[in-house]
Amino acid sequence: MYRLINRNAVEIPERISIKDVKTYSELLDELNRTDVSKDAEYRKKYHGFWKMRFPSHRYREAYFDYLQKHKKRNDVTPKAVCQALKNTSVDEKDKHIIQFSFATKLAHMLDQKVPIYDDRVSAFFFIRNPKTDISFDDRLNLYSESHEFLKREYKRVIANGLLEPSIRAFRRKFHEYPQEDNVKIIDWLIWAFVSLAREGAFVSEKLQHE
Repeated sequence: MYRLINRNAVEIPERISIKDVKTYSELLDELNRTDVSKDAEYRKKYHGFWKMRFPSHRYREAYFDYLQKHKKRNDVTPKAVCQALKNTSVDEKDKHIIQFSFATKLAHMLDQKVPIYDDRVSAFFFIRNPKTDISFDDRLNLYSESHEFLKREYKRVIANGLLEPSIRAFRRKFHEYPQEDNVKIIDWLIWAFVSLAREGAFVSEKLQHE
């Protein structure tokens, strides 16, 4: 799969917009200069960029309160976020919902070495979400195991230069908004690759597969 991304190292970054990369850089830059629990404009930009639909007003408030209180730390784990927000994340039957993708995005904002978990990343690595008929703790442990795999895998990709041609292509296109850590660049590349593949880019030969 990495070979396919590198094979299309020119085409894939074209799927990523300069506006999105700029917004990401702004969110990181502004994080420590505002109170995110109160700044409506920052919060609007944040959930617009991360494409987050909060399950409730209560959860949204708790989410940004948590981000505000922990933004000087870089040891926050997605598991800890889910545990802290457990009682604010429930469905109409009062069953606890695990917003694991949201939690990884919060942890990533505090430490850019934390991989983001979402539907495109899970599709790329063939990761199945835990079943909903098991306990909250069991579901959260399974999500956390998948996330630990992502952390190990991204380190391996970076250490062995498995996506180096594509990372260089990304940096050439977005040189005005440099990403200090390659983890988010890998996320951009996987997001764009899966998005294009889902749209039939291999069938239409927009992407090369050989």
